[in-house]
Amino acid sequence: MIISGAILVVLALLAIVVFLYIFKKLWKFAINSIIGLIALWILNEVGVKISLSVSNVIICAILGIPGVILLAVLSVLGIAV
Repeated sequence: MIISGAILVVLALLAIVVFLYIFKKLWKFAINSIIGLIALWILNEVGVKISLSVSNVIICAILGIPGVILLAVLSVLGIAV
């Protein structure tokens, strides 16, 4: 009985640690996506014309600021994505 209770406590703690790790990663991804999309919108308002296609929005949502920089460089070079 004592061993099974200890195993249950260890498994519960492990589940909490895994949940917090996953939540932290998802939270970071969500913030990165929001910042990337806001940066894309700001660039469009300033004058760097990047088309708001589904692929560009997905690139900015996944990569965040590096994705926006990539799209801006491609737009300046005349390469459409």
